Amino acid sequence: MKKIALFFALALGSLTLANAQETKVLEAYESMNIYRSELANGNVDVAIKNLLDAKAAIDMATQDPKTAGKSKTWKRKVEVYLTILSDTNKSSKIVPLQATALDEVIAAVKKARTVEVNEKTGKPKIFEEDQLTMIMNTIGIYAYNAGIKASEQKMYDVAALSFEKAFDLKESINVVDTNALVNSFISANMAWQETEDKAKKTEMQDMALKLGKRIIEYKFTDAPLYSAISDIYLAKGDTATALKTIADARKQFPHEAGFITSEFNLYFSMKQMDRAKQALDEAMVAYKDDKDMLRNLKFNAGFIYDQKKDYETARKYYREALDLDPKFSEAMNNLAGTYLEEANPIINEMNALPLNETAKYKAMKEKASALYKEAGIILEQAYELNPNDKLKRTLADLYGFLGDEEKEMKYSK
Repeated sequence: MKKIALFFALALGSLTLANAQETKVLEAYESMNIYRSELANGNVDVAIKNLLDAKAAIDMATQDPKTAGKSKTWKRKVEVYLTILSDTNKSSKIVPLQATALDEVIAAVKKARTVEVNEKTGKPKIFEEDQLTMIMNTIGIYAYNAGIKASEQKMYDVAALSFEKAFDLKESINVVDTNALVNSFISANMAWQETEDKAKKTEMQDMALKLGKRIIEYKFTDAPLYSAISDIYLAKGDTATALKTIADARKQFPHEAGFITSEFNLYFSMKQMDRAKQALDEAMVAYKDDKDMLRNLKFNAGFIYDQKKDYETARKYYREALDLDPKFSEAMNNLAGTYLEEANPIINEMNALPLNETAKYKAMKEKASALYKEAGIILEQAYELNPNDKLKRTLADLYGFLGDEEKEMKYSK
């Protein structure tokens, strides 16, 4: 008989413990009701005490294995922490809890929706599912507003995470909030550009790329998105993927001329001059009515041929750029530079000739002098537009070579 009595005593003890934990869930619920009632009656201090009691009770319930496996327990935690998050009484005991309340609510929502399984259907058993769905929409708004606030404070990494939380919450109830997703990408993209911390920069770049892919998957895309993604890959040193991104963008947006110039810049940075020139030719057609852009494209075309030492073609494009903008000093300098670059090897060869090669020396000097004179005409125009010591010294040296003492003296002063 003693053994039987002991058995019942143990069983009764277990039942008491289980009921105690179930009681904590009920205690939290009742404390919340008192909180609302006292708050409605203007008894703020009493209300806050009951809110804290509800928190203490539900925290104990969620930590106990016997109640932590129940959707109801986590639903009650959602209610308690959402109330903490939204409380506006500025209590010194509540305000510190609000910093982490949103994350607590989001984690509790996920638990409430997944922790318990219906044994018959194998699907999640969700306590008060309709209410929980409404709450998820509410906390999605909280997360979105937190993103806006962080963005206004230039805390772009925090903003990115908040907007992403807002999107994920809405997505879990079959609502696609593209604004939240796009704002999350924009914030992450701003974050990596603003920070000097290398680890944070990499983290935000990776986050932005992940978000960009999600946006593309939802087919909610625009041209700047592809440009931003390409820029991230370029910043990470992955030029090939940056180029592929622009190529994909050109398929999506065939009439977006900006991608042509992006493609040119990438090919140019990779020193693939032939492909860069092909992209540039397409861009010049696309921007034929945009005088400023066309001017820059002509200049870039000149630079490409300049690098290839095709000076005649380079001059053609530099002059076309100057036709569009006669005061384009960079084009003037580069145009003059083509004559100097062509002349310099001649001068070096000329100076290396044996002393008895006077006829050849004379012919080569005449050829180099003709090129220097062309450069001098252009550089003088550039100097008139933008007088500076470097250009002045260049002109003095140039006219010294040509033996023009008057102009050499003019630019030596």
